[in-house]
Amino acid sequence: MRSLRVRLLLAVGLLVILAVVAVAVGARRDTHRELLEYDALLTDESREMMSFMIERVHARLDGVCCGEGVMDAAAARLPPRALVFVFDPDGEVIGKAGGALASLQDVHATVIHGRFAMTATRVAGARRERLAFELVSPGRLVRLADGRMGTIHALLVPEPGRQARVAATLGSLDQGLLLLTLTIGTCGLVLTWFIAHGALRPLAGLRAATAALGDGAFDRRVPVQGPSEVADLAVDFNRLAARLQDQHALRQAMTNDVAHELRTPLTAMRCRLESVRDGVSADPTRTCEALYDDVLHLTRLVDDLQDIALAESRELRLSRRPLRLRDEVDGALATLGLDGAPRVHVDVPTALVVDADSTRLRQVLVNLLGNARRHAPEDADIRGRAHAEGAEVVVEVENDGSHIPPDHLARVFERFWRVDAARDRDSGGSGLGLAIVKHLVEAHGGRVSARSSATTVTMSFTLPVASTTT
Repeated sequence: MRSLRVRLLLAVGLLVILAVVAVAVGARRDTHRELLEYDALLTDESREMMSFMIERVHARLDGVCCGEGVMDAAAARLPPRALVFVFDPDGEVIGKAGGALASLQDVHATVIHGRFAMTATRVAGARRERLAFELVSPGRLVRLADGRMGTIHALLVPEPGRQARVAATLGSLDQGLLLLTLTIGTCGLVLTWFIAHGALRPLAGLRAATAALGDGAFDRRVPVQGPSEVADLAVDFNRLAARLQDQHALRQAMTNDVAHELRTPLTAMRCRLESVRDGVSADPTRTCEALYDDVLHLTRLVDDLQDIALAESRELRLSRRPLRLRDEVDGALATLGLDGAPRVHVDVPTALVVDADSTRLRQVLVNLLGNARRHAPEDADIRGRAHAEGAEVVVEVENDGSHIPPDHLARVFERFWRVDAARDRDSGGSGLGLAIVKHLVEAHGGRVSARSSATTVTMSFTLPVASTTT
């Protein structure tokens, strides 16, 4: 019972069978009621005929009932299926006649409190049929031959086989309804099977694709088909697989990039150490200083990788508070040794206050300003400016003398991306600065962007406005 297809078949099949059975029962009940109403209509006609028959025999029986041959003579005026009974004042039958008596046995008639009842057995060859009638009939008073007052009652006996025909009709109806129930139920189950098979077939493919995805087949996709719910599930699966594939590719690229970034300084360090060990270094002191620079580069690289890992895993903790943006920009310039430099121009109003973590904001500004200094020629200007836009502060760092091709702008915030890889490594860049900027800004709820003209490059980011300072 764990199979969804089996459950659907059982559920829909049961519903179809219950619905058909309900309709069949209702149809049988209505048909039975119609037959009973028809039988009642015949009974009403019998009552009307009974009054007519009583009137016809009354004149023949009044004052002479019920001598020999009198009842037969009176009944001769009635239809062949008619029966006439005469009761004395004590309710005993003192005379009966009618053409139907020839086929009846064990005839018993009574009158109690105005209700005339008769039972008998009709014999037709080897076939015996039990008859029972009960009618509300006051009868007709008639003077008996001995002067007492009796009553006349009459009825029409139904045609032979009438009750059997009613039973046969109901039996035939039951058989037809049973056959209809089985036919519709079977068709419902077959149709349900096809519908369930068509609806669940995409799920089988989705299950196989999920297993393949779990085994590392990140390029696996499933066709979008079937009911809307299944199709939506396929769309979500394909989107998830695409994201996992992208993440897998990024992890592989990052692994390769990290290995490449580490290999360069490690190779340089090994060569310098080998020159010292082999005694071929012309100046061991300068070699040690170069080794120290390589260690610093590796330290920065590891720190940057740690910051990115924390940001991507959403474990980067921020201590946010209102900060005056101009103070943070001045601090970043001082860290870089650019405070007071004639080529640096700052246009940041002192009234701008942002809601940010001071350490992380200083890290963003140092990365952007250091990146501008690294890519700008010695005589090129560096500009820092900021302005408020609604609930955000837009910060821009622009430098002259450099250019980023349009097809590279979308990648400047990727890990280890460089326009000129050799130049950045020679100048100490790790290729992670802008990626760190992106993650730190987004952790604050801001956005980063880049644009470039033929002679300038502008990096910008946004931060939420704070209302007060500390």
